[in-house]
Parts: sequence; C-alpha cells; structure tokens
Amino acid sequence: MTPKTRIHSRPRAAKSLLVGAVFGMLSLLAVTSSTQPLPARAAAGDGITAYVSPPLVQGPPSTFGSSLETFESWTNCSSFPVSALGTFSGTCNRVTNGLAYVWGGASSTSDLPYVGGTPSQFVVASGTQLTLTFANPAKYVGFWWSAGSANNIVKLYTADSGANPAATFTTTTINSILGASIPSPYPGTATVSAINGSPYTKGYYFGRPSDHTSLTPTSFSGQNNQSHAYLNIFASGSIAFTKIEFSGQNFEFDNVAVSTSSKTPTQNLVFIESVLGKTATFLANGGTGAMAAQTETSSANLAANSYTRPGYTFAGWHTTSSGTGGTSYANQSSFNFAADITLYAQWTPIPVVTTTTTTTTTTTTTTTLPIAATTMPTTSPSLDAPRTATAGQSISVTARGFTPGEKVVLRVGDNRTITLTANSKGEVRLEFVLDSAESGKREVIASAATGGRIVRREIRVTAPHTLPVTGTNSASLVISAFFISLLGFALLRRRRVFPT
Repeated sequence: MTPKTRIHSRPRAAKSLLVGAVFGMLSLLAVTSSTQPLPARAAAGDGITAYVSPPLVQGPPSTFGSSLETFESWTNCSSFPVSALGTFSGTCNRVTNGLAYVWGGASSTSDLPYVGGTPSQFVVASGTQLTLTFANPAKYVGFWWSAGSANNIVKLYTADSGANPAATFTTTTINSILGASIPSPYPGTATVSAINGSPYTKGYYFGRPSDHTSLTPTSFSGQNNQSHAYLNIFASGSIAFTKIEFSGQNFEFDNVAVSTSSKTPTQNLVFIESVLGKTATFLANGGTGAMAAQTETSSANLAANSYTRPGYTFAGWHTTSSGTGGTSYANQSSFNFAADITLYAQWTPIPVVTTTTTTTTTTTTTTTLPIAATTMPTTSPSLDAPRTATAGQSISVTARGFTPGEKVVLRVGDNRTITLTANSKGEVRLEFVLDSAESGKREVIASAATGGRIVRREIRVTAPHTLPVTGTNSASLVISAFFISLLGFALLRRRRVFPT
C-alpha cells in the first residue's frame, strides 16, 4: 500500500527516532515534585495507576460500560460539538481522517486485538492545549494514544489538586516497559506480562494496527513504526478526576473513554506505574482465579491471596516467579508501599503416598498427586482382623478411622512391620500369608505414624491339622476287615445254638 501523504508538517526523521514513541505515550512522573504536589487529603486506599491494554487493542474494556468519544462528528478544532464525556475547551491542530494521515486513527473500538480496517477520524494536538472537563468526577479514563511523541503530555486534575495536576504522563515510563524503538529483527522475543501472567510480545505494540494483517505479525510494513497502545488510568479511594489535559506537539489520540464509577483493572492489562500511592500487583504464577492490584499511600497489609491451584498449597509471595533470589512475603504480611512491586504466588505440591499389596509380597510406590483438603477424624480408629487363623493361611487386616493421606504403621507380631498411607476413606489394608511356623498368639497393631492414635487386635494362630501316614496298603486293610466280619458272624451263630 502506498503511504498516504501527511497533511501537517512533522519532521519524519525526528518522528522515527521518537524516544520511545512507545505509543510514545505516557510516562508517569512521580508526582512528588514541587510543581505537582500530592492531593492534600490522600488517604489509605487512594491511588492513581496506569495500565496498557494488550497489543493491537484500541478500545476500553467492554465490561466498564464507559462513555466513549470517537470524534467522528467533529468537523474542526475551533468549535467542539457537545460530548457525553463533558466539555472540550482550548484548541487542537486538526481533526483528521486516519486514512489520509499515516500517524494515527484507531480502526476499532473493541477491547479485543484488531488488525486491518480503516483508520477513523481522530484529534491531533500540536503545540496547543486541549482540555476535557468531565461532566461528573471520573474514576476511570482511557484513550488510544497513537504514535505519541516524546514531548506529548497528559495531565489529570482532581478537586484537591487545584491548578497543579495530580498526575502527569509522558513517554519515558512507557519506553522503559515496551521499548524505545521497533525491535530488529521484528517482532523480537521480549515480552511484558499482564496481571494474569499472560505474556505479550513487545514488538506487537509497534506499528499502526490497521497496517497489520495478522494478530501475530512476523514482519512490519508502513511508514508508521512508532508504538501504539490503549492507555487506562484508574483513580481509587477518594480520588476522582475533574479534567484531563492533552498538550505537546503532534499528539494524536482517539477513542477517549470515561466512567464515573470505580473500576478494577481487568486481568489482561499490563501495569505501568502508580502516580499517587504505590501498587502491589499479584500474579497467579500457575494458579487460577483473579486478584486486583493493591494501591496504598502508606504501609498496609498485603491483600489476602485468592488464587488456587489443584494439588498445591499456597506458600506465600515472592518477587521472582521461581522463588529464588529476591524477597519473600507471607500471605497478608505488612508492606511499606514505598515502591511498586510485582509479587508471584508460590506453590508447594501436596505429597500423597499410594500403596498396593499382593498375597505374597507388599510393594509401596510413592508419587505426588493432589488430594482434597481433609480434617482430623472425630472417631477412634478400629481394626478388622480374624480372631483365629491357621499357620500358612492368607489373612487380611484393615484399619479404619485415620485421616486420609495420613501415614499408618501396621505391625504383625514381632517380625512384620510396614508403613502405609490412609486412602480417601481413612483406611489402610494389608493382606499377607502367615508363615507355616507361626503359631500361638500374634498381636496386630495399627498406629498413626505421628503417634496419639493406636488400635490392637490379637490373633490366635494354630498349627495346620495333618493325618498320620502308614505303610499299610488298602488291599491288606480290606482282607483284614473281611476276616473280622467272618469272625463276628461265627460268634453270632454260636450264640443262637447255645441259648442261655
């Protein structure tokens, strides 16, 4: 596509060297200088924080229900139409159709990544000041900052800040997060992380989205090689914005969104910096769920963890994802909030020992598997075993009433001991063969490996019953029986011949 002729003068070399045109936008200056005092009544929970949306996103989060100004109805910079956001005042350089102006113009208002399309109409502030005074105090402001220059400035005011801005944004901070220039080779491998841990390739923030043809571009074309991003600014606690001011040469912006109700940054946003107060950002690091960032102006306890991970227990926070180097923090521990911090959830696997048995041998295999949370049993353990048995016989012993996952020691007599792990019902079972030499009383004992709970059962073992074996064969026994029968018959007849 042949690059469109630019409508207003802008030194091309200076533009392409833009110190970070990282959507050149924004850089949060710590508002502690004499020219930008903190609001007089900053309280716990008060804060001003900035985030950027995922690359190629050109509109505010759809869940915010924000009022949106796209500038499509504007015709010039001398008189401004009525806006649902509030009142515009001051001057701007021009209202320009994005198709005829290579440096700006959003092609979508969606909160999903979007490429291609036709760049829309947008506003350019150049060496002038354009102010939007909100119709009502705003808790959220967002806008598409397109190919910003190093001297682009955004100032936000509150009722307490008076003539001094409560927060000022330029390009420096964004450059440090997204990079100062388009990667070479493009798109590079460097990434930034969202609140939920999703990695975004930094290179995708460079170039106007309408010039791309893929959501994962592998090459770059077009004259505009500057950074572009949708900037989201949040006021928390008692803080609310009364107006926003855009100034600086060649400041292109579009899709301004405003909400008067408090908003929580969505989990797919990338944290940039806190201006008022400092922010702790919590990353799941393999877990699931959602946690809002926490902004404070003084020491406070960290928010309670709400992430979960099946098969693992939460083990606190750490400043590195690996848990090595850096600093560890316990759940809800105190933090001074003297600086922004990113904390990664740490997880410890729950070990489970599974046991299988046979009638002749016992094999124990140890694996690591997730188990459900358990509670201590409320009943005493019991033991199922036969009262009597015969040496050489296979018998089964089952102990019940233990905690699922608990280690249980089974001891049979003096020469057989094994440690098993209770199943989900709190039971262990052992099947074994009594030695042929085992006879007499044998005690079976099941006890918790940690002590405290024990149950016993006595088994009386008898020797196996056997018949003696003689050398007489069956034929001789039959003959003997025959003659004995004849003798008995003769005696009976004699008794009848000689009566008494």
